[in-house]
Amino acid sequence: MNGKINKHGNLSMERKGKMKPVDCPWTVDGMDKNGVEQQRYCGDWCALFGEPELYPPVLPEEKTTVALEICNKSLFFETFTDERNKE
Repeated sequence: MNGKINKHGNLSMERKGKMKPVDCPWTVDGMDKNGVEQQRYCGDWCALFGEPELYPPVLPEEKTTVALEICNKSLFFETFTDERNKE
């Protein structure tokens, strides 16, 4: 699985070959002008959003993996990009 945290701290994951933003299942970020609820993106604003952790391969045939803990579960990525500033 491929993943990315954009410069705003929002998580996207690859689905069917395209990067798509991940919605937070626990929050609604207000209403649009038509009264439709707007979902907030999963991101580093949340207390349940961990920092990506790099796991090097143990065996020669394995690849490096990045683990990201969100909502009390871990997601594992083969390719991961973190576009946030490292200040």
